[in-house]
Amino acid sequence: MFQCLDCKKTDDVPEFIVGEFSVDLNEGEEVELHCPHCNGTMIEARNAPSD
Repeated sequence: MFQCLDCKKTDDVPEFIVGEFSVDLNEGEEVELHCPHCNGTMIEARNAPSD
């Protein structure tokens, strides 16, 4: 589950897609995706700051 930092909406992203994005990451970096709702930045919901 990913959550948008801008609009706060969540989206289920299949694990295989997350795996494809994480191939080029350095250690400690997180996968970031574009929000399908507002085109903002989405991060894994467990790492999202709570408001």
